[in-house]
Amino acid sequence: NEGEAWKDVLDGFYNADGIRGAGIMMSTDGGTTWNQLASTNTTDFLYVNRLAVSPNGATLLAATRTGIFRSTNNGTSWTQVLVGEVLDIDFHPTDSNKGVAGGRAGNAWYTTNGGQTWTPVAGLPGSGFEGRVELAYARSAPTTVYASIDYLSGQLWKSTNGGVSYGLVNTGNNYLGSQGWYDNAIWVDPTNANTVIVGGIDLWRSTNGGPTLNKISQWFSAPASAHADHHIIVEHPNYNGAGNRTVYFGNDGGIYM
Repeated sequence: NEGEAWKDVLDGFYNADGIRGAGIMMSTDGGTTWNQLASTNTTDFLYVNRLAVSPNGATLLAATRTGIFRSTNNGTSWTQVLVGEVLDIDFHPTDSNKGVAGGRAGNAWYTTNGGQTWTPVAGLPGSGFEGRVELAYARSAPTTVYASIDYLSGQLWKSTNGGVSYGLVNTGNNYLGSQGWYDNAIWVDPTNANTVIVGGIDLWRSTNGGPTLNKISQWFSAPASAHADHHIIVEHPNYNGAGNRTVYFGNDGGIYM
């Protein structure tokens, strides 16, 4: 591992020195203090990989190692709506009925009823331990969903029907190396559906919707460049694609901007 995996200690992505979590923590004072949700003090919530809140704020979804859990009362209680390992989950930017989720071995799903039921996506690649699927909506055109898949060292797939089906748009750049089971991140510019960044060991950017990827970081050049092993990409709250184009990258070296 080219990065420093020991810094990523609370996850469900199978790094050898990771340790399990302790359910879901909740803050009601802006993050000053945190308390465990009693409903998540179970073995089903030992590995909570992602959380998603519906645009209307009514539904909370948890992607865990044992499946997808759904709450409509701020986490007081949960219903398991999918059985199986789930690593990523996202609501549609404006429609609380729609969402997508990704797992391993090329598994991905979509929902049209607020996460109550999930339909498998057919045709994505991946087999065995490989095939982790990370997903991202294009918020300016949310019928477009991108998928970064741990297959053949990194493939970028694209849906134009809201995540129901996907087509391959990029392969052969090896942006995940042999570590896509561990570091696999994707981000779409919220103002431009054609600008996509994928991160594995390093970062790659497309400005034409995926067919062309150009490398934009080199891990061993840190701190002048972003550190290796990317796990999350988030834009500034006031990002507008023009005057504010600040984006943050969470990786094994910390947070880079």
